[in-house]
Amino acid sequence: MSAFHSCLCFLHRLQKNWPFFYPLIYHNISVEIPSESQTVVLNLYRLWLLLVLTLIFNMIGCIFLLISGQPDGAKDLGAGIMYLPVITVTSFLLWYRPIYNAFMKEHALFYYLFFVFGGFHIAFSIYMLIGIPSTGSAGLINTIHAFATGSILTGVFGILATVGWGLGSLGLLYEYRLIWAHKNVKGHTFEQAQNEVATRGIKAYMTRGSQV
Repeated sequence: MSAFHSCLCFLHRLQKNWPFFYPLIYHNISVEIPSESQTVVLNLYRLWLLLVLTLIFNMIGCIFLLISGQPDGAKDLGAGIMYLPVITVTSFLLWYRPIYNAFMKEHALFYYLFFVFGGFHIAFSIYMLIGIPSTGSAGLINTIHAFATGSILTGVFGILATVGWGLGSLGLLYEYRLIWAHKNVKGHTFEQAQNEVATRGIKAYMTRGSQV
């Protein structure tokens, strides 16, 4: 039965299914992730989707910052537009996909990649939540200023972006703690991660399946 399941998983991996509108990779939590870890990975995927939605709200908020005549509106809009594709792609590649592979393959390197880049992302989310003018964030400071100057629509999208940054950072921090505990239980160490790079090389981490 296990051999059949392994064969089935291999056949599934040959099929690119994500993203649905232009499949580039195979992504299936219920097939590739062990059942005891599926909830954690699913929550991380939902946090990544929340991030994309937050970036959209943030960009729209920055559009209204410019329209409402905010002094740094042009700078906010330029940065807000840039954040949407750049942060969407880099967050997927640098912290979501590594932790997906970590639970699938149980390799130390993937856990440490997540801890580094996931930590950076938590800090970035808090920075965006603050909403400093001219930084591309429609967060708290810009939101308060929008309401103070009567720009209600700007303020509404600012609230949506601020709440999104807050929920995203808190959610990722909570999962970060769970994953750190899981890593310790599994006995993964930084030295082990270094050995994996030395013995397998980076190319090995681009392959699919738990055998590499």
